[in-house]
Formats: sequence, structure tokens, C-alpha cells
Amino acid sequence: MGSTLIDFKIAQHIAARLELIKDHLEGDVDHLAEEMLTGQFQTVKHSFPYPIVEEFTLDVKGLAGSHTFPEAGITNSRMVIERATLKDIFDHQLNEIFGLIDGRLLNLEARSPHEQVSYVILSGGLGSSLYLYDEIKRRYEMNFGFQSNNTASIRIMRVLEP
Repeated sequence: MGSTLIDFKIAQHIAARLELIKDHLEGDVDHLAEEMLTGQFQTVKHSFPYPIVEEFTLDVKGLAGSHTFPEAGITNSRMVIERATLKDIFDHQLNEIFGLIDGRLLNLEARSPHEQVSYVILSGGLGSSLYLYDEIKRRYEMNFGFQSNNTASIRIMRVLEP
């Protein structure tokens, strides 16, 4: 669970689209998809959800020249990826994380109803994500989607660097 799984899921998405044009590519589709995740994609991922743009593009590795393949969402050898696709992948990870945190907090509430949780500390690559921080803060500090007697004064903290 985390940033690596986001890379894995987006690589699957890219590979599926590259599969549509594999006869025009120089190299293995899965390997090319992973190569596309270096550089610009990492910048997009680390800054998500900002800037708010509806799509971003990645250079298609293994595609010489300037080619357009509408069926694969490629224009001038650049794959267009919609923000909604990345958001869906982030949200899937968030839901997994929510499930784990919810389970721990509900277990604590059942076993020790008077104990208070002071902090949740987000660490690791995904732990530095502003999107993750904002959504977890919203859920647990502001009580949108989760409430527990043990979290009345909970604070969310995150690492600043991935």
C-alpha cells in the first residue's frame, strides 16, 4: 500500500493503452510503461492534486518520431492521461488506508473507550502527499466520514519530503 502501488496501477493503465499500438513500438510494452513513470510522472504524482489540470501528458517511450494514435490517446508521441484516472488510483489507495485506520481506531474504541489518540503520523512516499494529508485530515480531524470517541482531539501530521 502506498506510492509504489500508485506507480503499479498507472503502469498497468499505460501498458493497456500501449498494447493497442504495440506493433509501432520499439520494446516490451510493460517495460516501456515503467520507463514512462520516471521524470515528469513523478513530479505530477508528488504534487497531486495541484495544479488542477484536467489532463497531463507523458512522452511515449519506444515511439520514434511524432506519431498520433487516437485509439491509445496519443498525440505527437505523447500519451494524454486524464486527471480523473490518477484521482481514481489515488482514491483507491485512500480507501485502503481509511479501512486500516478505521479498523485500528474502532478496535481501540471497543477495547479502551477512554483512551485518546493524539496523532496520526503519515510517513513514506505516499505519506508526504498533500492529497492524502488533506483527505485524512478531513476524515479524522474534521469528522467527515468517521467518528470515534477516541479521536476527539486527533491531529494529523505528515512528512514534508517523500
